[in-house]
Amino acid sequence: MSKHTYEESQQKNTELVQEYQQLNQQMSAEVGAKNMQITRLQAAIRVSINSELLFLSGRWDISENAKQSIAKVAAILAPHQKTKIIVNGYTDTLRSAPT
Repeated sequence: MSKHTYEESQQKNTELVQEYQQLNQQMSAEVGAKNMQITRLQAAIRVSINSELLFLSGRWDISENAKQSIAKVAAILAPHQKTKIIVNGYTDTLRSAPT
């Protein structure tokens, strides 16, 4: 590894550490309430929202609390638009009773 490549790698790592600390601070209330979790990966930061907060079993629509949490996360992540953001989720196969 060249000195230049090493320095670039160190710079990216430093930026990632700073971003991770900033997100932890900004989302401390949600993390403390166990509504979300922030994890530092090798080359990324993962923000996970508690699935129980988002969808009830057998439902496709999200709750009002989930909408509020997502809005908070979106507002916090908006300044990081230079960063690639991947959103994914899963559902179950249960069907809710007709209303």
